[in-house]
Amino acid sequence: MEFWGRFSFAQLPLKRFYKYVLKRIIGGFLLRDIDLEQLDVQLYRGIVQLQSLELDVEQFNAPLLGAGVLLNFVSGMIGCIKMDVP
Repeated sequence: MEFWGRFSFAQLPLKRFYKYVLKRIIGGFLLRDIDLEQLDVQLYRGIVQLQSLELDVEQFNAPLLGAGVLLNFVSGMIGCIKMDVP
């Protein structure tokens, strides 16, 4: 059991790195900051996955209104985003 505890601890810097990168890319569209518990990094399997993301609908509504589109989002959520890393 001790090995797996160290393995999780060693993953923390990697998860923080991916959190930083993803925050720079999609952070403006999210209502809240990405929590490390929402992020699953399994590089040995080539998977990076985010879960339970709430969208900041104002980031979608403002450009739509400016373009004259009469569509108003009230809320938004993404259940899971999975990325395959080669």
